Amino acid sequence: MVKAIEALPDLSQSDLTLYRIGSMKLFLFDYDWLEGFAPGSGERGYTGLLRMAARGAVGWGSFALPRGEQPLDLVKWAAVYTPLKGLSIPEAFHVIQGNRLCWGTVRGDLVAAALNDLADNIEYPPAHDPFQLEEDECLRRSVSYFSF
Repeated sequence: MVKAIEALPDLSQSDLTLYRIGSMKLFLFDYDWLEGFAPGSGERGYTGLLRMAARGAVGWGSFALPRGEQPLDLVKWAAVYTPLKGLSIPEAFHVIQGNRLCWGTVRGDLVAAALNDLADNIEYPPAHDPFQLEEDECLRRSVSYFSF
């Protein structure tokens, strides 16, 4: 499950301005496959992962949504994130803070968690990917995928 970010991290003494978001990928699953990676995410609805990358560093966020009457249009749902591409990490945090209310809790928390994870992984590079997920496996198991 995504962790909520209440405030911006202190970016004033950071080199994060040198990192620009190069790609984002959103994977949607229709079952609780993510339970082992994001406990509490599989509650009979949609679960998913957002992957953000900047200069080789990667950040992940996970989300869960109840299943509605209509199938989720992943491209429409994720379209709010497209302006983040090409922004520096501090610029992206600023945009997120300004749009969280209109994006809604799930989308706001998801992108904040992925961006926060990306910033952490830039500052303190992990020895391995904490999700230990292969993109091919995500693609194979997803019911929908959006790369932007």
